[in-house]
Amino acid sequence: MKKIIKFILLRLLFYLQKPFLKYKKHLLTLYSYHNLKNTYDNLFLNGEIIITDESNFFVENNIHIGNNAFFRTEGGLYIGANTHISRNVTIYTTNHNYNGDRLPYDESLIKKSVKIGKNVWIGMNVCILPGVSIGDGAIIGMGTIVYNDVKELSIIGQSGMKYLKKRDSNHYNEQEKKCSYGYVGGRKI
Repeated sequence: MKKIIKFILLRLLFYLQKPFLKYKKHLLTLYSYHNLKNTYDNLFLNGEIIITDESNFFVENNIHIGNNAFFRTEGGLYIGANTHISRNVTIYTTNHNYNGDRLPYDESLIKKSVKIGKNVWIGMNVCILPGVSIGDGAIIGMGTIVYNDVKELSIIGQSGMKYLKKRDSNHYNEQEKKCSYGYVGGRKI
């Protein structure tokens, strides 16, 4: 019963924001397991997530997304198969134009897509900035701010995106051959 009341209150909060927002494209959409379970095969949500532009949100199969994720997707967000994203993860694909006609920035947005490879593990409280590509099999430690590309099989962490080490490629390739998550044909919201 508590979950139903919480869900209704969250929905009400999002409907109440509509009159205060200037443009429809900036409306936030609250997604939960209930309204996505019939859209995707093997998409697992551990709570609610926010996606700002579902037409630019692309995922493959077997994706796990934790509670309270926020995805600003106007520039395009691509998530590869068998990727696990922990809770409180923020991904931005846009930034304000500080070289525009106003200060500190104008209304225009600079859009850069974010591409996340397959078999990626993104820890809790990670922030991924526009234009970043994360290679297959990478691990992003909790609390990391990702502002540069991450090479495949890399393990990175800490606030300065410190390179920690590389995964064992032989072990990774053996496990990759055993996978049955069906990396054929992505789905789109």
